[in-house]
This record gives sequence, structure tokens and C-alpha cells, in this order.
Amino acid sequence: MSLNLMTLGDIVSFLFEELTREECEQIREEDGYYRGEADTQRAIARNMISMKLAPDVVAAATGLSIDELEKIQQDGQ
Repeated sequence: MSLNLMTLGDIVSFLFEELTREECEQIREEDGYYRGEADTQRAIARNMISMKLAPDVVAAATGLSIDELEKIQQDGQ
């Protein structure tokens, strides 16, 4: 029995071929929105961290986890 193995790229290409142009555009818009929102949350967290606010305060204000905040702090050093 032979298996037809598809790469991730093949799978993504297949799925996008099955979607209409409007559906593809909607997915791109939503993805861009969520990426922008996440970038904004990280920028706010960076500012709050630079002001030496407590991690639990920053986490509550931004919705980011303590692990994410630690990574942001490490990236800033």
C-alpha cells in the first residue's frame, strides 16, 4: 500500500485553491488584525516593563502570560 505524502505547502495550496478569493482575503485580514493586536500588546508590555511595573500588573493589563513577559524582558536586554 503506498501513501501519498503531502508536504505542508501542498496542503496549504490545496486548501487555498478550495477557498474563494473573498474567503482568502477575509482570512488575510483577520490574520493581520490579530498579529497587529499581539504586536500592540507586546509594545505596551515593553513600555510597562521599562517603567519597572510588577509582572503581575503588566500581565493583567496586557493579557500576556508571565512567560511571555519574561521573554519580552530578555529580548529587550
